[in-house]
Amino acid sequence: MKRELSVSEFREELMRHLRYEPTSGKFTWLTNRHNHVRVGRVAGSLRKIGYLVINFDRRHYYAHRLAWLFCKGVWPAGSIDHIDGNKANNAIDNLRDVRHQVNMHNTHRANRNNTSGYQGVSAKRDRWRAIIGLNGKQIALGSFDTPQQAHEAYLRAKKQFHPEAKTHE
Repeated sequence: MKRELSVSEFREELMRHLRYEPTSGKFTWLTNRHNHVRVGRVAGSLRKIGYLVINFDRRHYYAHRLAWLFCKGVWPAGSIDHIDGNKANNAIDNLRDVRHQVNMHNTHRANRNNTSGYQGVSAKRDRWRAIIGLNGKQIALGSFDTPQQAHEAYLRAKKQFHPEAKTHE
């Protein structure tokens, strides 16, 4: 059975096999590992959900978490938030270690099942309502004639209730 490596030992092992470019967020292989891994090749594959995953020693790691480990020397304490909303942009200046709740505040688009097309907006009869989450509860922001008006109300509330969100639409 293989001994579990400490964080610093694991980081050193990674650094022997992978190169990380902090300004671009790209990882490249420094060693030949197996058939698909050759020196100089970009490491990782993009998942359907938009994150880059790197396979190392038969385990999958999110590239943004590895980038944090490379630069900071520790695993992130919370969730890694991509400040610009681009899950594939792993440049260290685009990453921040935050609580999961804060990471959720920094979402930039509506969920896939949202029929209005606007974050925080849903249809209610012949009107549009705006809702925002705060401390695990939903707060109704009002009913509006258009989805755009409801979304504007949502964005105003987001700035007020979630000021730690890095960008607002």
